[in-house]
Amino acid sequence: MQNKVLTLKQLADKLEVSKSYIDKTIRTLGMHTELKKMVIDMLLIQVNKGK
Repeated sequence: MQNKVLTLKQLADKLEVSKSYIDKTIRTLGMHTELKKMVIDMLLIQVNKGK
């Protein structure tokens, strides 16, 4: 099973809310650090696949 990665804009569009609402929610919940780590990990995986 492959997870589909959405941009914040795509997620906001699917939820029918603004991107700034998603940004504020992530910051309010303190998830921005964890999300940043996940993005870095995904990028490293993609780079390593290309080698």
